[in-house]
Formats: sequence, C-alpha cells, structure tokens
Amino acid sequence: MKPLDVTLRVGSALFGLMWLVAAASKAAEPESAYEFVALVVGGGPSAKTLITVAAAAEALLGAAMLLGAVGGTVRGMVATGAGLAITTGALVWVKVHAGGARHCGCMALLADSSVDQAIARNAWLMGGAIALGAVAIVIRRRDRDAAAASGPSTDAR
Repeated sequence: MKPLDVTLRVGSALFGLMWLVAAASKAAEPESAYEFVALVVGGGPSAKTLITVAAAAEALLGAAMLLGAVGGTVRGMVATGAGLAITTGALVWVKVHAGGARHCGCMALLADSSVDQAIARNAWLMGGAIALGAVAIVIRRRDRDAAAASGPSTDAR
C-alpha cells in the first residue's frame, strides 16, 4: 500500500472516531449539548430533536468512515467538512449573540471546550478534512490514470 493510501485511510478512520466520540458525548452528557442548542434554536422539543438527529448523523458518518463504507473517502471528507461548517456556524452564532465563554457540549467526553476553543478546533479539523479530501482526489486520479494506461490493447491481431 502506498503512503498516500495509508495516510488517507488513517485520516478517514480518525475522523470517523471523532464523529463517534461526538455522538457518544451527546448521549452520555445530553445536558451540555441541550444547553448549547437551546441558545441557537430555543429550548424544548425542537432542541431535543435537533440533538437526536445530530447525534444519529454523527454516529452514522463516524461508523461509515471508520469501516471504510463511505463510497470513497472524498464523500466522507465532504460530509465531514459540511458537518464541521454547520457546527462552526452555530458556534459563531452563539459567540456573537450569547458570548463566547459558554461550553459547547460538542465533545464533552474528551474536553469541556469553550465556544472560542471549539471554533479554533473546528478550523483545524476543517483544514485536515480539506487536505485529506485533496489527497483522496489525487489517489482517485492516479488510480483512474493507471487503469486507463493498462486498459484493453488497441492493436489488431
């Protein structure tokens, strides 16, 4: 296996693990996530539903990336980037409208991050997802070109 392939598989597995930890954090400590989400959408059933949907999406994406079932890592990295962008948007909204000193509840099992720390962490993670997505595109093109080069012969025998 080539170094780029290894890098991509390890990166995909790590992002998958990150999504599983995020989902588990919401399940293990729902109060932290609820307090944060209530700042964005208000409390009550809508906040609880949003947390449930987010945790389910995180768990599914995490499992798929960890198991390598995301039909190519490009899709997994696009989904990761989209998830991080949505989360970061909510973090910025809370920072602007409710102050940044609150805890986000995103990764409560690993770290009790402030909104500012979570925004910085997400920026680094989005950079990693973009870099791994670019690596996946390079690998896809390399493999496609190799397949085209070893395709059916054109000489008539």
